[in-house]
Amino acid sequence: AEIRVATSLALQVELSQIWNMEDEREASIVYRILALEIGNRPMFVLHELSHINSHIFADPTKGALHPVVSTEIDRSLSLFHHTLGRSERILRTPIYTPYTKFTSRFLYFWCSALPLAMYPLLGPIGTTP
Repeated sequence: AEIRVATSLALQVELSQIWNMEDEREASIVYRILALEIGNRPMFVLHELSHINSHIFADPTKGALHPVVSTEIDRSLSLFHHTLGRSERILRTPIYTPYTKFTSRFLYFWCSALPLAMYPLLGPIGTTP
């Protein structure tokens, strides 16, 4: 819980440099992004960006962008959604236990053998026993 609060505070400082916190609309967007009850913050940020695109950039009464540009922004956001979903699926996939054991043993052997490989280059002073 403390890490989430610290992350939100650090993110608030970073976003306050980008967004105008004096403007009520922009401050409400930032506070929605920083809410602690959000489960998946990257997905929520993409949702907010698509909401901004559909309600501000595509709205003709608010000086909308050209429809082709707004459609391309929406297409890019959809691609980001798709890519984020794929990476979340990779992140949530468990790793087979023998692979984990093999990797840890290999890295132990590699780190143990490094001083032996570096001895001809650095001598006894540059390598640890």
